[in-house]
Amino acid sequence: MSGEHQPVSWDAVVLTCSDKQWTQTLQRELDIQYAKGYLGKDVIHLVVEDPKSNVGSGGATINALVTVIEYMSARRGYTSINADVLENARILILHTGKQYAYEACSRPFLALPMERESPEFDGLVCNFDLLYSIITNKIGVFAGAGVWVCSTDMVLSLPKHFDLTDAFDNCEVCAVSIPMPPKQLKDHGVYLLDKEGFVENILYKANLDMMESCARPDGTVPSAVGMVFLSQAVAEKLLGFYTKPPLDACTYMGLDSGQPPLKLSLFFDVLLPMTSGVSEEDFVRGNRGSSFGQPVSKDEGNSRFNMEYARQTLWNDLHGFKIKACVIEGGLYHYLNQSATEHKKLLLNFPETQNLGFSWAKRVHVGIKEPCIVKEDCVVINSLLCGDVRVENRSVVSHCDLRGRVKIGKDCILSGVHIEHPKVCYQ
Repeated sequence: MSGEHQPVSWDAVVLTCSDKQWTQTLQRELDIQYAKGYLGKDVIHLVVEDPKSNVGSGGATINALVTVIEYMSARRGYTSINADVLENARILILHTGKQYAYEACSRPFLALPMERESPEFDGLVCNFDLLYSIITNKIGVFAGAGVWVCSTDMVLSLPKHFDLTDAFDNCEVCAVSIPMPPKQLKDHGVYLLDKEGFVENILYKANLDMMESCARPDGTVPSAVGMVFLSQAVAEKLLGFYTKPPLDACTYMGLDSGQPPLKLSLFFDVLLPMTSGVSEEDFVRGNRGSSFGQPVSKDEGNSRFNMEYARQTLWNDLHGFKIKACVIEGGLYHYLNQSATEHKKLLLNFPETQNLGFSWAKRVHVGIKEPCIVKEDCVVINSLLCGDVRVENRSVVSHCDLRGRVKIGKDCILSGVHIEHPKVCYQ
């Protein structure tokens, strides 16, 4: 069980950011995490801005890896990037993704209805804290040195006990997966696994027939959770792309050299050539490339030729590796889409993960003064309610300052609102 292992001690924790305006804000948030002792001591903690828009999750991963290795090389006294610093290193890269309607700092810092159990620490529990703790204390403890890449557009819940000791044996790439019913994965990615648990194919928005080909004996399908472990050998290959046109266009170095834009998906451009069920022809020609594994348009001209050249390099360098699935039975995977219904459902019925130092709570960092009335099944996070405030059933209030005569109706979401008014009604 994971409790028998020591937590991962990271050399670097990196957030990628696609929006230049967010970079400093996210860096401040990460600095706070470090100052409070959540990340450990002497950890390189960076927010790495994508070199240009639309480099994709694969491009963002390569650029973040190049940037953090440059920092680590400088710490070791090297005057240039040196892949030797990857030896025995443990690096965590988390992708921020796009804006999220219900949190100003987007999905990584989505405040969750949880409290820290240790009196040593204080502050809101965010999705970053949850994902960081899941990898640091629960999953990553079974793996050796390497690079973890994790999306922050999801919330995960894991069972209290599980053993992944064999999952990382002689592992080059390990993709975390949670088995789920097919109907819950119709808009997501899934893995087709062989009998030994290696990934044959990665599918996105698969139809029922394709889902059936991926189904396990119990009818569930291995979901492509956005959490992947890369061994040192694989990380070195990715690092080397900063010297290989046109792949260097994913990095700030390629931007400086004037390379045309290049968008790479982590799953369908970087990981897909490591699967056993995809042919070189289909991958290189784009029949299974581009974002979400869909065919590339034949009228894309020079950009199509550029991508084919890039994919040939990706295939040549990465096809020799294999992806092993790390299937966690009894876990839950919740994608953070822009649906208000799904957001409210998540916070009102939060799927707890135990043994992480957090506990679920409906009232987190709040001040509720009489005669305010807040129904028992509501969630209130980081808010002050003062005066004749009434919050009806199944509503979520976060980061709000409500004063005066305010009524929040049933099934409402209120986030980042300041009200000081004699009478306001939200239904």
